[in-house]
Amino acid sequence: MRPEAFEAYQQSSSAAYAVDKVAAGSWPAEGAVARALADLRNSLPQGPATPDKHLFDIRVAEGGGVVGVL
Repeated sequence: MRPEAFEAYQQSSSAAYAVDKVAAGSWPAEGAVARALADLRNSLPQGPATPDKHLFDIRVAEGGGVVGVL
């Protein structure tokens, strides 16, 4: 994943994670997104440059748009 794409990934994945945790009854809705964002930042303290962590954009083709993240 390119460093410039990480911010958008961080926001969207944290929002989705928060929705899942609230739906499962694990977290209250209030503060869930902030909590999810904190969890992600704890897991990836150096963003995409965090040692031993790998983030990939899945693209349609070379130069194509991002269709997923791994």
